[in-house]
Amino acid sequence: MYSFDIDAVPKLVGKNPERDAIDISIAYCEVLYVRLMLFVVSSAVIVAVCIAVAPKLTAALSLWLLVPLSHVLNSAWVYQALERNAALAIAIAVSRIVAMALVLWLLVDPEDFLLVPAIVGGASLTASFVSVFLVLRQFDVQFKRIPIAHLTRAIRDGRTIFFGSGSVYFYREFNVVLMNSWGVSSAGIAAYSLAEKFVKCLQAIARPLNQFYFPKAVIALRDSKSPGITQFKAVLRLGVPQQVLLLIVLGIVWLVWALGGEDISEYWNLPLMQETALMVGVMMPVVLIGSFNFMQGSVGLNILGARRYMFLSQISVGILNIVVCSLLVIEMGTIGGAFAFIVAEIILFGLIARRYLSRSQLEQ
Repeated sequence: MYSFDIDAVPKLVGKNPERDAIDISIAYCEVLYVRLMLFVVSSAVIVAVCIAVAPKLTAALSLWLLVPLSHVLNSAWVYQALERNAALAIAIAVSRIVAMALVLWLLVDPEDFLLVPAIVGGASLTASFVSVFLVLRQFDVQFKRIPIAHLTRAIRDGRTIFFGSGSVYFYREFNVVLMNSWGVSSAGIAAYSLAEKFVKCLQAIARPLNQFYFPKAVIALRDSKSPGITQFKAVLRLGVPQQVLLLIVLGIVWLVWALGGEDISEYWNLPLMQETALMVGVMMPVVLIGSFNFMQGSVGLNILGARRYMFLSQISVGILNIVVCSLLVIEMGTIGGAFAFIVAEIILFGLIARRYLSRSQLEQ
């Protein structure tokens, strides 16, 4: 939701709930109010467009909007910054497990499709209400009046992170659109989509590791004013444990597939499994590279005042990926989209490292 998962965390790192309850309350309310405002405006526009273009989907869309609303209320960034994640983690895990169980239990006929967003959205929203209760209870947060000028400033300050994050769409999600435009078969696109979703599941393992080390990176870079080799090494040291754990996970995945891939494919009756497995193998390094890009780029460069550079890097990679993906798909077919997926992350990796290691002082 906008930029606050990155922008707001440094404001609370090092704060003590017993001593700094007022500062925490102000930061919490500022982010919550801006997110609610953005959610109301964007949801109204989306629902209005849906009613005009595809009115039959309005009910499903409205129910799915419960998910981003839950993110608005969740404010996991507060727990992350204060490094007190256990209670929220339990609440979210329980809600996800209950949602999955209810979907498997209640979903019988295709006509019941509205149950899926209702259950998933309802479970997420319930966890978010628990989150609000815990914030108020654990950290003694109180709702404060925030001047409109502060809210507009928060929107203005976070715009580069927001648009930079939005440009990620062009080198992660857009490949399917390009593949369809260049005539890749529906079966090939389905195999690519399945591989991409599996890799994103692996990336989801990296996300809690990134969040755990995020406030530690803030502390490590607190006295630094700009990117340099010293700052690169400081964040890199925090990334080593993450990379080791991710390598172990990827190794286990590879071992499981090497020993039982055929049995898994036969048991689940998965079509195009060999093609999908090949693309997963090509795309799996993205899990490691993406973790690096988040810590050194989204966290490091944004903290060190190089937000504009990070934004320009992300938008440049997005535009370049459209060209690279198109060329690779035309030449190689479906597997070309998988190579484009990892090439984009490698290029972003190089641009981020360049900002730290370049001797010339680039404009921040």
